[in-house]
This record gives sequence, C-alpha cells and structure tokens, in this order.
Amino acid sequence: MMHGLWVQDQGVVDHLAQLVPLLHECASHVTEGSFEKADFSFKKIRMLTIADGPLQRLSTIIVDSLAHRLLSSIQGLPGALIDPSDYFEKSTLRAARHNFFKLNPYLSTGFVTINWAIMEAMEDEKVTV
Repeated sequence: MMHGLWVQDQGVVDHLAQLVPLLHECASHVTEGSFEKADFSFKKIRMLTIADGPLQRLSTIIVDSLAHRLLSSIQGLPGALIDPSDYFEKSTLRAARHNFFKLNPYLSTGFVTINWAIMEAMEDEKVTV
C-alpha cells in the first residue's frame, strides 16, 4: 500500500516537472506580448491538463488568467469581455468564493504554494508596478 502512494506521489512530481516550466514559459510569452508563442504554450499546457485532478484544474485557472492578461493588451477587448461583477453584487461574489474555498481546501494551499514559487523565481528580478 505504501509503495502505491509513493508511485502516485512520484506521478504528481513528474507531472509538475513538466507543467511548471511550461507555465513559466507561457508567462514569459504573455509578458512579451507574443501571441504566437503564447498560443503554442497554451496548446502544450492544455495537453497536460486534459486529465481531471487538482493540479490540472489549478493549471487551467492559471492559463485562463494568462490568456486574459494577453488579451487585455488589445485595446477595447477587455471592455467587451463579460465581467461577473457587472451582474452580481459584490457580497454574493465574496460569499461564492468563500464557499468555493471551503469546499476545496487544496485550492488555497495551491495558491499559497504558487505564490511562494513565484516569489522565489522572481527573487532577483526587478519588478515595477
């Protein structure tokens, strides 16, 4: 039984070893504003996120955010996209997010882990906001 858990954990580690560099590469392409390179990265990441699991769902959320960031560079497009806050009260959205995180405690752990990894990766980078 213990060996089975190790093999499963090793599969997660192997998956992360493939996924994390692709997400980093995609983020670089989005930062550059390169639609073609970002599109190619999106396709590669999508192939790794077809299976259903927490890592795949989290990766899908990250890729969605990167895609929105890339598209926001096109003038006029962000205003044309539907924003849920236009249709729901802020308190309703807050309650929905709160309940979603209560149902999925791994997401908040995932966000903390991702933020930590981003901070470590950008430790020597100069960032202006």
